[in-house]
Amino acid sequence: MDIEYITKELNKKFAAPLKEYYPRRVVFWYDPDKEFAEDVQKLVLDNAKVFALTGSNSFEAKLTLHNDATSNYLFYCPLAYKNIADNWLLDVELYSEEFRADVVSLWMEELHIPSEENLRKHVQQNKKFFNAKERRSKFAALIPSVTTSKQIYLGIMAVLTGSKEATLQEIVKTILCDNLDNEINAAYQALVNYGCQGALHRMVATDIGYSEGDDFSIKELARHIIVSALAKTVREEALTGLNAYFAGTKQAFCYDLVAEWMRSDKAAQYYDVAQTIERDLDLQKLLGSMAKEEILHVDCLPCINECILKQMLGDVAHNIIDVKGIEQAVDARKPLLWYSLYDYFYEALLAVAQMQDFYMQHGAGFHMTDPAEIWQSYCDDFYKMDSYYMSFYQQYRNVKQSTYNELDDLFKQAADVVDNLYNNWYLANLTQNWTNAAGKQLAETGYIEGIEQQTDFYEKHVAQATSRTFVIISDAMRYEVAASLSIELEQEMQGSVSLTACQGIFPTVTHFGMAALLPHKELSQEAGEKQVAVLADGMSTNADYRQKVLQAYNPNSVAIPAKKLLEEKREQRKARVKGMDVVYIYHDVIDSNSHNDNPDTCAACRTTINEIKNIMRIIVNDFGGSHIIVTADHGFLYTHRELTESNKTDVKDFREQAVEMGRRHVILASGVTPEYLLPVKLVAGDGKLRGFAARESIRLKSSGKSTKFVHGGVSLQEMAVPIVDFAYYRNSSVGYKQNKDKFDAKPVALGCNFTGNTINNPVFSLNFYQKEPVALNRLATNYKLYFTNIAGKPICQPCIIVADKTSANEQERIFKVHFSLHNQPYDKKEKYYLIIEAADGSIYKQIEFTIDIAFDF
Repeated sequence: MDIEYITKELNKKFAAPLKEYYPRRVVFWYDPDKEFAEDVQKLVLDNAKVFALTGSNSFEAKLTLHNDATSNYLFYCPLAYKNIADNWLLDVELYSEEFRADVVSLWMEELHIPSEENLRKHVQQNKKFFNAKERRSKFAALIPSVTTSKQIYLGIMAVLTGSKEATLQEIVKTILCDNLDNEINAAYQALVNYGCQGALHRMVATDIGYSEGDDFSIKELARHIIVSALAKTVREEALTGLNAYFAGTKQAFCYDLVAEWMRSDKAAQYYDVAQTIERDLDLQKLLGSMAKEEILHVDCLPCINECILKQMLGDVAHNIIDVKGIEQAVDARKPLLWYSLYDYFYEALLAVAQMQDFYMQHGAGFHMTDPAEIWQSYCDDFYKMDSYYMSFYQQYRNVKQSTYNELDDLFKQAADVVDNLYNNWYLANLTQNWTNAAGKQLAETGYIEGIEQQTDFYEKHVAQATSRTFVIISDAMRYEVAASLSIELEQEMQGSVSLTACQGIFPTVTHFGMAALLPHKELSQEAGEKQVAVLADGMSTNADYRQKVLQAYNPNSVAIPAKKLLEEKREQRKARVKGMDVVYIYHDVIDSNSHNDNPDTCAACRTTINEIKNIMRIIVNDFGGSHIIVTADHGFLYTHRELTESNKTDVKDFREQAVEMGRRHVILASGVTPEYLLPVKLVAGDGKLRGFAARESIRLKSSGKSTKFVHGGVSLQEMAVPIVDFAYYRNSSVGYKQNKDKFDAKPVALGCNFTGNTINNPVFSLNFYQKEPVALNRLATNYKLYFTNIAGKPICQPCIIVADKTSANEQERIFKVHFSLHNQPYDKKEKYYLIIEAADGSIYKQIEFTIDIAFDF
C-alpha cells in the first residue's frame, strides 16, 4: 500500500465531523511491524500534525498535546508493549481514534470486525480467504457485524461451501448434501483448500458431539446426526448396537438440524442421505421390530413408512383388521413428510378398514324379504361397500407401479382378503337375498313394484320440466359413482343436488337402457343376428337414431356425444344447443374402458366424475343452463380377481336357442327354460322372447373378454340406475338468496382441546379438534401449527393438521399433535405464542404460552 493512498485515507479521517464535546481529533496509527517507518517522515496532512513515537519520547508527546490543545494530531506508533504499565500514553489512546494501514486492518474495517488482537489473529491466519474482494463481499452479506472468532470461521465456511446462512446447521447441511465421500465432496474440499477443515471439526465436536480428529468422515457425521435425531424420538434401548452414534446431550441439536433439513429446499438430498444411512445401518430391520405405535409419529427416516405399512398390511394379510388402529395410524402419518410417496398404501388400508367396519355392522348377513326394502337399504347404505372396494383397487393400480417390492407382495396378500370379504361375503349374501326376494316379481312383471322404473324416466323427469333440461347419460355409471359425484357437486357447484335411483330395464345392457331413457309410449323388440334391437314406438334407438326419437316428442331436442362437446370450441358448442328445450348428452368412459381382459374400471369411474363435472360447467357457463340431470343406462358388477369355474355356469343347453347372450343374461326364442337361471319378463316386447338372468354374481360361460367387468343381470349393482337432479342457482336467483348460507363454503374450523398454557417439557403433545364434519359447504383444509417467541421467531418445526374428518362424532375428530422445541434456553418470564395458520397463510389463531423448563436439554 503506497503512502499517497494512506495520506488520502488519513485526510478523510481528519476531515470527518468530530464527536460531540470533542475539540479536536487525535489518531494513533499502529504499525507494530514498522512497515511505514521511513514513509512517515514524508507524510504531510491537510489538517493534522504528525508525531512519530520512538519508545523514548512519550513524555514529549504528552507535553506537545498539553501545549498545543487545538491542533489535530496523528501519532505514528510502531511499538508493541509486553506490559501495559510500560505504555505512558495509554490514557491518550483510550480517548483517541486508531488507524492501521496494513491490509488485514483494512479488511477488518471493511468487514466491521473490531480491531482486537484476538480477532486480528484469526483474520491474519485466513489471509488466503480474505484476499479476494468477492469472497469478502459474500462474507459481509452473511455476517454484517462480527463480535467473536467463531463468527469469522462460520462466515468463511459458509462462503466456501456456498451455504445460505452462516450457521453450523446450514454449513453441515450443505456439506452433507454434496457427497458422503470426503475426497469427492466439493464443499468439504473447499474448506481443506483454505485450511478451514479444522474449524469445522472443532465446531462439530462441540455442538454436535462427533469428534474423530484426523479421521473425520462425512458419512460418519451423517450417521451420527441422523441416529442421534432418531434416538430423541424413540426409546434408546430399542436402537441396539447404535450407541456409538448417539450424541448424548447434543441429541436436541441433531434433531433440530434434521427437522429443519427435511423441510428445507434441500429435502430431496436429505431423503437420499437418509436412505444411504438406513441401508448402511440396516435401520429398517431394527425399526421394523418395534410396534408400529412406537414409531407412528417419527418422520426422520423414509423407511418408517415401510416399517409401519409392513405391519399393517401383514395384519390384513392374516385377516387381522383393526379398524380404529388403521384410522389412527393414517391420521398420524398423513401430516408427516413423505406420506405422499406411500399415500396409496394408506388410502387402500383405509378402504379395508371401512369394509371391515361395514362387515362388523352387517355381520349377520342380509335376510330381508321385501325387495323394496332391500332396494332402499342398498341406496341408503349397502352401496358403500361397492365404493370401498373400488377405492381399494383404485389405489392398487398405483401399487403396481411402485418400487416397494416387499410392500407390493404384502398388498397382494391383503387384496386376497379384500376379495374374499367383498365377493364371498358381501356380493354372495346380498345378491342371494335380493334375487330370492325379488325373483318372483321379476319373473311375473320384469320389475319390482313401488320402485321407479327406468322406462318412465323421460315422462317423469324431462317432459314435465318447466325449464330447458340437459340430460347427461353416462354409460355404466353405477350408483356409488353417482353418490360420489353428488357429494362433489354439493361442495363445488352452486346449486341443489338430489340423488335417487330407478330400476334399470332388463337386461341391463346399453341398447336396452338407452332405449328406456328415450321418450316413448311403447318399447318393442326385433331379433337380430347377435342381439335384440329395441324400438321406441317403432323407431330404432341405436345411437344414430336417438335424436330422431327425441325430436318426435319435442322438435327442439338434440343428442350430442360428450366427446365432441368436450373437444369443440365454445361457439361451436353454443350453436349446437341454441333454441333447444331438451339436450341429451351421451358420455361413455366406464363401459368403453372396461370390456377387456384387464379393465381399469376404478380409474374410469374417477375419470367419469371429472368429465361429467366439466360438462356441467360448460352447460352452466357456456349454455346458461340451470337444470341438469345425470343418469346411466345400467350399472355393472366388478371383481378385480378373476373368477373361478365355480362362479361360472355353462350355456350349452340353450346356446343354439339364444337370440342374445351376455355374461349375465340370455334372451331365448324357444320354450327352453334353464333351471339354474332366473326368469325375468322382458318389459320391452310382446312375450315372444323370454329373458333369463344369472343368479347371484354368476357369469355365463362364453367366448370373449374378461369376466371381471360385466352387466346385463339383475343384481342391485346392475339394476340400481342413479338419477342425479341438479339445479344451478345464479347469484340473482331466489334459490340462491334462500340458500346463501349453504353455498357459502368455508373450511372446517379448528378448536383447542387443552387446559393450561404452561410448557414444562421440550417434547410435548396438545389436543385439537375439528369443530364440524366435512360436508356440503364445510370443506376439508390443512392447518399449520408452531410456536414462536415474542419477536415472532419460530422455536419449533411446524406441525400440520389435516382437518378432513367426516364423522358426526366429535370424539372421532380429535387430533393429537406432537411438538419438539428447539434446543435453546427459554425464559419463564417471557411470552411465547402458539400460532395456528390457515391454509392461505393467514393467522387463524394465536394463543399465549409460558415456557418453564427446569433443565437444559
